[in-house]
Amino acid sequence: MTEIACYVHGSFPRSEELVAATRDADRGRRPISAVAAQRDLDRAGFLALQASAGLDYRSAGWMSWADLFRPLIDACPGLATGALTRWFDTNTFFRAPVVVGPLELDRAAFAARLADDVGPPGTDRAPGTDRGRLGLLPGPYTFSQLAEPDTDRDALLRRVAGELVRPAAEELRNAGVTLLHLQEPALVARPVEADSWRHLNEALRLITDGLGIRVVVHTYYGDAGPLLARLRELPVDAIGVDLTETDLDSLRGPWPLGLLAGCLDGRSSRPEAEAATVALARRILEIAQPPTLYLSSGGDLELLPRAVAEQKVRVLGAATRRLREELGC
Repeated sequence: MTEIACYVHGSFPRSEELVAATRDADRGRRPISAVAAQRDLDRAGFLALQASAGLDYRSAGWMSWADLFRPLIDACPGLATGALTRWFDTNTFFRAPVVVGPLELDRAAFAARLADDVGPPGTDRAPGTDRGRLGLLPGPYTFSQLAEPDTDRDALLRRVAGELVRPAAEELRNAGVTLLHLQEPALVARPVEADSWRHLNEALRLITDGLGIRVVVHTYYGDAGPLLARLRELPVDAIGVDLTETDLDSLRGPWPLGLLAGCLDGRSSRPEAEAATVALARRILEIAQPPTLYLSSGGDLELLPRAVAEQKVRVLGAATRRLREELGC
């Protein structure tokens, strides 16, 4: 029988209070400590929401991250922040990583950042759950495609995987993470050249071999359908697809890997209906037959009003419970 789980990945919307505290601190009207205190309140509220919704893996919401790449840039002296760049076709932006030296992760700096973001291991565990916490990192392909490299991108892909993402993944594992979510929108927004698939496989093996925790590669902001044959051969535990972009029929299996179904639309302010989400999940199980089905969002919920994002989290948990009840698992 298929294992079924649910979680929310990526950055979660900041509260109005946190936005105001950050703005005031930037203008010298409040101390930085006020931002940290409000962020702790936001994170605690998000963890409580996930617990009450019954999500299986708990995320800290990554509310202190300026963008997906910044924690790695800040912990690597060989990286600098570059030009302000639009994040795919959204109205958000990131600072492009610029390679200025060796890609050597300062593990102590990265671990300190994790402690500030998520707290000590076990603080986000809820009674009755044994699946642990969720980790988030940029996938090596997306990093290499959006960075300003000092070499060819295939070579950078392998360096990012082995010298940055792997040690960061080990620090996440040491902090209690049991499932690592690698965000890889560029895989479908900027499809991999035929000759680069070998380098991508090698890069992912550098991350996953002997890591000891589950790894999900998540594609979004594009149609994964034409690439699924290649994606299902990657050395990871599960592949994620954005169902607002990917046709359901392209998921036909049976799948050799787990499947993350992005069934919540992170760019729509209209909450999904519980019954419709359950029906969608049942259809996915029928046609894909994956060993594990993760229900989640297609992209980050960060772009939504916080109240809408919270409602989507509740729908996700309720739909997963109902699906398990209907399937008797």
